[in-house]
Amino acid sequence: MAAARRRTLFLCLAISIWLLPWTIPSRAQEPLPSNERLVPPSEMPVYEVKAGKLKVAVEARGSLEAAWSADLYCSVEGQSTILSLVPGGRPVKKGDLVCELESSLLRDRVANQVIAEQRASAAYQNARLSREVAEIAVAEYVEGIFKQDSYTLKSEIAGAEAAIQKAEDRLERTQRARQRMSEVAKDTVKTPADIAAELDIIDRLEDAEERLQKERKTLELARSKLDVLEKYTREKMTKALKVEAERKRTEELGKKDAWTLEKNKLEQLNKQVEACRILAPRDGVVIYVNDLQRRGYNGRPPIEEGAVVRGRQKLGSVLDLAGPIQVNLKVPESRVTLLKAGMRASVMVDAIPLTNLTGTVASVAVLPDPHAMALWDPIVYTTKVRIDEALSALRPGMTARAEIKISELDKVLTLPNASVVRFDGKDQAAVQRSDGGFEWRPVELGASNDALSEVKQGLKAGEIVALKPESLLTEAQKRKIAASLTPPAANRQPGSR
Repeated sequence: MAAARRRTLFLCLAISIWLLPWTIPSRAQEPLPSNERLVPPSEMPVYEVKAGKLKVAVEARGSLEAAWSADLYCSVEGQSTILSLVPGGRPVKKGDLVCELESSLLRDRVANQVIAEQRASAAYQNARLSREVAEIAVAEYVEGIFKQDSYTLKSEIAGAEAAIQKAEDRLERTQRARQRMSEVAKDTVKTPADIAAELDIIDRLEDAEERLQKERKTLELARSKLDVLEKYTREKMTKALKVEAERKRTEELGKKDAWTLEKNKLEQLNKQVEACRILAPRDGVVIYVNDLQRRGYNGRPPIEEGAVVRGRQKLGSVLDLAGPIQVNLKVPESRVTLLKAGMRASVMVDAIPLTNLTGTVASVAVLPDPHAMALWDPIVYTTKVRIDEALSALRPGMTARAEIKISELDKVLTLPNASVVRFDGKDQAAVQRSDGGFEWRPVELGASNDALSEVKQGLKAGEIVALKPESLLTEAQKRKIAASLTPPAANRQPGSR
């Protein structure tokens, strides 16, 4: 922890040494010189190591803000012009009109979209009716036409079978009549009447045979038609009608999707028209981003009547000044790991310097603050401390300083952070000898704050250490420290921190 706090000191020392000429030969193990040759003891500021209290705390500066707030955004796509605006700082109630944007073009688009939606709806309804008709045609053929055709052919078959039976009976009677006539004619002389009768019987016999053949062909044809109907025609017609019904269904789905798309466009346009009226999401006071321009709010145009804003642009916030106030702190990365929600803090507001306020850590950001403009900007984490007292004098934007208490140690040895130099892989302090000179001694450090660190091993109470030990380092030791440190730009990739 102490090493992290002294990183800045080490980096400054490394940069200064980096520019030194490299012509001085180095020795593998150079003995530590006495400081009499470097700095006279009378000119070296010193510090007496002693036991006492060590308060570990994180200090940071920030600004006040309302803990309860709601942001105002432009939800209209593209660019819009502000027609009216509630003056900044005015109290509003939830649902009050705060800002109204130009909506005439959107209303024209809504009127055109209504016509497009109605056309798409009519096309969908027609496609739906066509699909229903196609499905009815399938049922009509399977349940009606096919059965009727089958019944007709079966009736023809039954009629042909009856006609065949009748023709066969007639042929049989005619044949018996001819046989009897032939038997009678054997014993008598044929008269003209007998000859005429015989010819008539022959004609009737031929007619009966022709009739029988005709009825048999009729039966065969009817049976063939029924067989074709049942094996081929029914399946062909059913599939053809189902294909048509499926085609109609596909057309219906396409028309329905087109109608849904037009309807969604209409709904979205109506929402855009509604979004032109920006309402207060809660009770409070309206504050626009204009108030941040004095702090360099990216040079954006002010939020005012006639100004052009774009979609998703933040216009301002509604602050609940009657609610709690919190401090928005920017804590360096070297100290943020000590913080967690629920820690107690003391707050000093610059506007009321004689008042010491108390608060509690409400949140500690997981990611660093994204508003750093360059790679060399310090990495800080947003930490919010909620103030316990509700004072009417507190206003958003006031600067404040917060001290977050981590722990407090009693009867521990401490030494200043500036008295520690790290080289040879150890934290070392320059300890004054009895003859007034200084010698380097490794020390083990514990908890620390911005000024002091706890000494766990390496020093005793009453010993004297140098406050500015860098001047006791030889050139070889400085080069060794510089070699162990990475230059600031050596391991940085573009776009990283």
